[in-house]
Amino acid sequence: MRNTICGLMLSMFFALLFSLTITAQSDVFDQSFLSEKGKQAYSTLVRVQMFSVGGIGYSGQTSKGELALDVLIEENQATLSFKQLIADGTLEGGLYGVVGLKMLGCDCFDQEFLRYKELHFGKDNTEKFTIQFGCMGMSSENPSEKDMILNEISTFIFEAAERKECGRMTNGNAQSMRECFAIKKANKK
Repeated sequence: MRNTICGLMLSMFFALLFSLTITAQSDVFDQSFLSEKGKQAYSTLVRVQMFSVGGIGYSGQTSKGELALDVLIEENQATLSFKQLIADGTLEGGLYGVVGLKMLGCDCFDQEFLRYKELHFGKDNTEKFTIQFGCMGMSSENPSEKDMILNEISTFIFEAAERKECGRMTNGNAQSMRECFAIKKANKK
């Protein structure tokens, strides 16, 4: 009887240990789980050299980064992909990762935005930061200027992310998009 109970408890222990191992592994980003389009989008974002959300230039063209963001957000591994972009991407690629998490409404957003700033905006980081909105572009390697730029644009960026997500959720229906965005703004207050 004692051996049966010990054997049963040991079996339960290993089953629990195995399930915890599987759970921990599912939180690890594996690019092989992305579709081919998802892999291309991730590859674009990890090395992108300009951040832009919304039309750019005189023609209001959508940037390659934003197009890649739109593809990656549809992936099953989108949250893990965006978190990995924060760590492995350029300054701009990491910011697309933050925006993607905002669009997904991830509870991890505040923590990941803080991690992004710690990784990419330290006083020793002289990586060039380039953004463009419409016809206006800004670029700097100076850590304090980069921090100022990020602080100045963050509200705009995250509101744009919420508008994009509302558009995605409502299939672009203008009235539904306005209602969705109004609800998101009201929930912030």
